[in-house]
Amino acid sequence: MIRYLFKDLRESDQVRPIWSNARVSSARFYRELGWWEASEQFENGNAGLSVQMLRKDARRLAGFGGWC
Repeated sequence: MIRYLFKDLRESDQVRPIWSNARVSSARFYRELGWWEASEQFENGNAGLSVQMLRKDARRLAGFGGWC
């Protein structure tokens, strides 16, 4: 899904904010890709303790590490 999202943004030459609910245990993955925590931690049903992550400049990620 992430590959599709960045490919779509690159092909349409759009930059738009992208957010994701991430498990706290996975937040480091997002931070290493340039996202940041945009909320306090919260319980997210079966996913458990989570945080909202935000990325504003998704085009820069489009070619990162073979994601697209």
